[in-house]
Amino acid sequence: MSQEMWSISEPQTLELAGVAEVKVALIKGRFDIVVTEGKTTTLEISEVDGQPLEVSFTNGTLKVEHFNSSNWLQRLINFQQNATAVISIAVPAGTLVTASTVNADGMVSGSARTTLRTVTGSLMADATEGLLTLDTVSGEIIARDHRGTLVAKSVSGDVMASGDMSDIRANTVSGNVSFDLHGVPVSLNAKSVSGDITVRIPRNVGVSVNATSASGTLLLDQERFSNLGQSTSAATGPDTPRLKAHTTTVSGAVTIVYAAEESTNPSLTKEGF
Repeated sequence: MSQEMWSISEPQTLELAGVAEVKVALIKGRFDIVVTEGKTTTLEISEVDGQPLEVSFTNGTLKVEHFNSSNWLQRLINFQQNATAVISIAVPAGTLVTASTVNADGMVSGSARTTLRTVTGSLMADATEGLLTLDTVSGEIIARDHRGTLVAKSVSGDVMASGDMSDIRANTVSGNVSFDLHGVPVSLNAKSVSGDITVRIPRNVGVSVNATSASGTLLLDQERFSNLGQSTSAATGPDTPRLKAHTTTVSGAVTIVYAAEESTNPSLTKEGF
């Protein structure tokens, strides 16, 4: 097993060849991960405070950590809250990325399979491909122009995503989730307690929805359903292509509408990142 390790307490730059996967775990601060045309991965650490940043490179996996991200939520009690780091990583195309933060902010741009997890931080995924997994407690996560499958989980944080997504799975307690779908979406399965679920679909795509709610409402295009009680099924638009949607809520509202002819969504811009 090939392994290199560093304990970094001041600004430093590392260049590594053969990186296939990156794992970042920060408490405070910021990370930016972008794709480069080269085959070398460049890690630039511009700020470290509170405790050294532990960096390791083992069998193609680069780890940059202020805490052990395994069972990350269970380790909250052990976090040293004064640990801060600001880093940027340039990775080759196709690199797998996992980033976990307590309240650090960050962005991943253009990578392959990506996982973003945060407690209270604000995170963004931009132009990612493949499987994108988003997990937040109360922080906000935005995914823009994603292509592939999306899995989102939230306690009270909001999740907003746009792109050519074929399969969407979401689970939220009180956080709101919003999806602006392009291309030909195939399936959506979303569950919520009190958070709202909003879906915008292309105008050439039909939708069939099966909705279950105790006291929430369903708005499908311009038709509103309330007092759902048991499962309610409805459909609108062309028979093919067609999005199959399944939603389950307690009191959260479900809205599935067609996008405007030339829709823009200011909430999914990069402002602030």
